[in-house]
Amino acid sequence: MNNLESLSLAILQYPTTKVITQDQKPLVLTIKKLKRFMVHENKTLITWIVEILRKRNKEIVDPINEALVQLLTDVISFHEAIDSSVLITFFELIRIDANDMAWLLNLVGERLPHHILPYIHQYLVLGLSNYGNPFLASKDPVLSQDQMNLFYMSDSLFQHLLNTQSRELVIHSLVNILKDHYLNHVTAHTSFTTESWSSVFHLLYENNTAGNIFYYEKTTSNSIIKNNQGEIETITNLFSRWLANVAFDPQGLIIRHAMDVMIMLDTLVYDNRFDLSHILPSKDGSILDSLQPSIRQLRLEPASIDLIDWIECRVNNDMRIPFSLLQLALINNDSREYTIHLFVQLITKLSCANHFVTKLIPTAESKWPGIFQQVLENIFSKTIAIHIADTTQIEKILCNLAMLYEDNTSTQKSGFDAFQNYISSHSRQVLLIFINHPSVTCRIMGYRVLNNSKFYKQIALQEQEPTSRLLMDVWFRHLKARYLKQEDAQVIDIQQTLISNCCQNATLAKIILSVALEHILNGALEIFPVADINSIHQQTNLFDKINRQDDSTFQSKKPPRFVTCIDLLKVQLDTRDKVYIDNIERTASLFDQFKDTVSTDEYNEIHHHIISFLSSKWTPTSVSLTTYDDALPKNIPHACDIVIGNAFKDHPALFLIFEKCIQVVQPTMTNDMIRSILVYFIVFWNMKEVINVPTTLTYATQLEETIRMTLLLKPVLPESLETYSIKSFGITFDIPP
Repeated sequence: MNNLESLSLAILQYPTTKVITQDQKPLVLTIKKLKRFMVHENKTLITWIVEILRKRNKEIVDPINEALVQLLTDVISFHEAIDSSVLITFFELIRIDANDMAWLLNLVGERLPHHILPYIHQYLVLGLSNYGNPFLASKDPVLSQDQMNLFYMSDSLFQHLLNTQSRELVIHSLVNILKDHYLNHVTAHTSFTTESWSSVFHLLYENNTAGNIFYYEKTTSNSIIKNNQGEIETITNLFSRWLANVAFDPQGLIIRHAMDVMIMLDTLVYDNRFDLSHILPSKDGSILDSLQPSIRQLRLEPASIDLIDWIECRVNNDMRIPFSLLQLALINNDSREYTIHLFVQLITKLSCANHFVTKLIPTAESKWPGIFQQVLENIFSKTIAIHIADTTQIEKILCNLAMLYEDNTSTQKSGFDAFQNYISSHSRQVLLIFINHPSVTCRIMGYRVLNNSKFYKQIALQEQEPTSRLLMDVWFRHLKARYLKQEDAQVIDIQQTLISNCCQNATLAKIILSVALEHILNGALEIFPVADINSIHQQTNLFDKINRQDDSTFQSKKPPRFVTCIDLLKVQLDTRDKVYIDNIERTASLFDQFKDTVSTDEYNEIHHHIISFLSSKWTPTSVSLTTYDDALPKNIPHACDIVIGNAFKDHPALFLIFEKCIQVVQPTMTNDMIRSILVYFIVFWNMKEVINVPTTLTYATQLEETIRMTLLLKPVLPESLETYSIKSFGITFDIPP
């Protein structure tokens, strides 16, 4: 062995030839004599042989190369016979330079297939474990050099041997290693199944490998089996029976992984290449229906993939199997925290959570009473923490929460009480999540959450005042934004519905409407942006904008008009006028819209409160009418008349609200206010500035208010008058009965 280096130099001096020469014969004989060292110097010999063949860099088997290959096969065969394999050493030497040396592996494999094939499989498994298996664990699309060398040498060997007489040996080697090192081991050691299951599942699930295998077998009938009756059947025909008798055998190994099996089934069921719809749960009873009771009694392994991510990717398909899986997930865990996490994931990640949540709540509540309350706490805490820029996430959460209890039977659904209780106790926090959000969808869904929760029926006492102020602050801000086309009508509509619903609670109604009156009296409806709304209307073309420039400048300087009773002026209303009118009418409707949802007594009580609230602001007093004889029509003798009249003149919405109140309250509560309004407008229309204008239409809003004031007087006039005229110092209004 000490002369290997000199022997190497001698061998490398000779070129490769097909026929042995006289000079080569001593070298060939020397190589053959090296067999005497194969017992103790086996690895040294193998390394030396591979290195010499690499340096000769020839795949042609000349006499010297042949002698080297023969020595190599003799060493391998000897050590296989004494059960001290040296093949791992050989494979490692080939792998280092796989592109140039795979030919040697192929040649040895062709001569010793019964030795090489079993070991190459083991070497592959060990190599993938060491360098990483890109088909299972690694998601890096770039293979390492070690991985590429491993795949190249193995692929080269299999491709070569499949084209030789060893073809059947190659096929059987794969079957044998699956049988000897997997199936037999699984039968005896269930822990191996558990540890390896996830990797096998991913291999079949990703890229729809299982579906492609099933389709291949369905179209080729390549795999067949003899049944108990001796008949030959394809494995695809046996699929349903395999599910019932093998996969879901309560005593079998696969049943513990029923959740993964059901995921795989779901994938196959919705594959258009197959007709497996009979597997789906149905009223008629399918395979899965019949197996559900027994599955629920077992302790199952968790799914190998994230259920929520999986459901999210297949929301367009039927939800029966996902629902069954989620139920199993709840039944098969004993962790309250896991259950809370599952519900939170459903509501925060899926766009179809309402299909599951209310149906799963009974299962969860039966194990952990009150758990849905904790789920809601977690969800709202998470939503509050989400950055405002993550609009899609907030929209999804609010949409799911809104849809949980959207229908008419929502109050009977599981979890509704917890939902209502949470919102009732945290209405402010919930409001603050969305009321200032730039997304229209967020705000609409947020209002739907509040509406559907019916929180107003049992809102906590400490929440009533702050919630009312929040609602009304936002209401008037929305109305103001309409002048600049910055607010969506849907947002205002749904908020109007919410406020109306809140007024079903008489106590809450009094607070909300009192706050609304405060805003009205403070001029919230009369705060107008200075920008001309016509100039920012997207439908207006440039020519119209130029032609209307002077008019729009004038319109932007004057405040909008409130005109609903004067037909002559209705055709002259501009966009700002219409917005102003609609804002007033919408706000006034808040004081009456809830009429059909409360009792008559509650309705009357609320409106008595409104009049009392106004009275507390103005303190109208009963005075002798004779005191007005000397003062009118130029002066107002009492300060309260000025305060009340001025409020009604400046805030037309008060007329609409007052008109609703006088229908249910005693005249004694309103007569003094009506007197003050009448006195104020008598003096107004006799003011020098008003008299000197060419037409009363200059004061269109005050003209409208005067008409409404005369209507307030109608109940105290003689009933015999079907029409009447009130002549106020030269101004005549004819009012229909």
